[in-house]
Amino acid sequence: MKRRHAPKKFRLRSTDPPEVEFHKTVADLLDWILLPPTVWTTFPAGWGQLPITTAARLKACGLKPGFPDIFVWRWDGRSVGLELKKVGKKPTENQLLMHDRLSAVGVPVYVCQDVNEVITALRAFKVPLRKMAIDGVYHAQDHDGEEARGAA
Repeated sequence: MKRRHAPKKFRLRSTDPPEVEFHKTVADLLDWILLPPTVWTTFPAGWGQLPITTAARLKACGLKPGFPDIFVWRWDGRSVGLELKKVGKKPTENQLLMHDRLSAVGVPVYVCQDVNEVITALRAFKVPLRKMAIDGVYHAQDHDGEEARGAA
């Protein structure tokens, strides 16, 4: 006689996309919106739980805990950090400590929970951005950080 097991309990799961999807979206945005000679890169250590061997190798090679997910360099060599977080999540203690250390050497770090906050951070840091239309209004920014608007 075959034993019957009770069905597994049904659990609702979050429909929010994983943080890595936000990272991919921001990567696509940065590739499109940043004007040369601006450059950027990401640090994959913040993509969630890494395999212990990968984490150990990164640490052994000098990766410091708490580094922002993305760095952007302007035409004048200054850089800014972008820490990407899912809505409702906050930076860890290690991240806050590193953000303070970076600020102390002139590298601001912005915590962003959506692409609008990424764009706002880039504008605050006066990064030249591609002209774009949002809700029928063109937005552009020059090297001095002044925003230019005009009707579509």
